[in-house]
Amino acid sequence: MKAFREAAWMVVVTVVAMLVLMVMFGVWWIPMEETARAAWATALGTGMLAVATVILAAVTAAVTVFGGWLRARFIRPQLEVQADTDHAYCPKMPLIYAERVAEGMLTRAYDNYQIRIGVRNKGNAIAKDVEVFATALRIIEQGKPPAAYPRLLPSNLQWTYNMSVLPRLMPTPPESPGRFCDVAHVLNPDQRWLPGEYIEEHPKDKTWLSMLYASRPSDLSHILLPGTYELDIQVSASNAAPIEATLELSLSGTWYPDEEDMLKHVLSIRVLRQAPA
Repeated sequence: MKAFREAAWMVVVTVVAMLVLMVMFGVWWIPMEETARAAWATALGTGMLAVATVILAAVTAAVTVFGGWLRARFIRPQLEVQADTDHAYCPKMPLIYAERVAEGMLTRAYDNYQIRIGVRNKGNAIAKDVEVFATALRIIEQGKPPAAYPRLLPSNLQWTYNMSVLPRLMPTPPESPGRFCDVAHVLNPDQRWLPGEYIEEHPKDKTWLSMLYASRPSDLSHILLPGTYELDIQVSASNAAPIEATLELSLSGTWYPDEEDMLKHVLSIRVLRQAPA
């Protein structure tokens, strides 16, 4: 800030000097002889050029010193999380599983509901290398305080359609959900024999909530029983301030093949709160 004050004072002094010169020019110009007027005009022009050079140098120095700070202050990405219980965030979409058999690769499609959030950039600059990280999970039961889920594996969540690449988010309007990030999915109980999707002790006739961590735990702790949960996430980018958000996930345990019925009676997601980290 000292350099900024010095540059500001330099500009003020030079402007005052120009005003003084202009006043002197106006006072002395009228009684002067023609030759003296020409000499004085030349001197005044030279002085004003020197003053303009000083002002330009001061402005250039200020931009050099504070340009980065000004850009970071006024031109920056801002992250926001969005979610709702509708087709955009909880679509019915097949889960595709491929396995190798004697004849080659066999691909199957399983009935599935995907649960995801939207990450939006509401700023005015591109957000780079954006990631979503799950930090805490709580079990919510009526009449009881929230209980921490003891088997949570803090992990990144997967971006929809492009799981392995951290995306760049362009500034998006408020009506856009932004880029989708998968949180969990719900399989049809009658088709739940996929590797990593089945626990013998869980009720077979109920739907389960399978969290979509980037690193799937070998102990299958990502598979949750029906209920209500609060998931804390942190969303960050290499050039943006991180935010923290809490999601509420709810699953009643039944299954409807119709998406409208499923979203009305069985599963839901919403953002409870979000704030700068």
